[in-house]
Amino acid sequence: MLEEVSEAGVRYKSAEQLSLELEDIPQTYILCGHSHVYRSIYLPCGKHIINAGSVGLPAYDDEWPHPHVMESLTPLAEYVIMNRMPDQPLWQIEHVSVSYDWDAASQLALSHGREDYAYSIRTGRALMK
Repeated sequence: MLEEVSEAGVRYKSAEQLSLELEDIPQTYILCGHSHVYRSIYLPCGKHIINAGSVGLPAYDDEWPHPHVMESLTPLAEYVIMNRMPDQPLWQIEHVSVSYDWDAASQLALSHGREDYAYSIRTGRALMK
């Protein structure tokens, strides 16, 4: 949702483009994923878009719709906690990065023949072919 993939590569969509794409969505908080890269965006129209990141695969390459890579640039596991206080209209958004034994996870991916995943888990970067 936050990125656009073209023949030129990956670019983040502008606030104006996102606002237009989401104008028919009545919700204030919109959660998305797929890119594996955590990010929160507050739009001038008052909407918040939250991408939680990735707990287990911080980078990947893909061929569709055009060849591209997505990279968090860290091996840390990432997720989001959203909390709403009883007397508050807004939600608190907390992006959490957690250290874990990514070398062991990388070895497990390698043992299953996934050199690309092993590299991504260990580095937060996509293995360039």
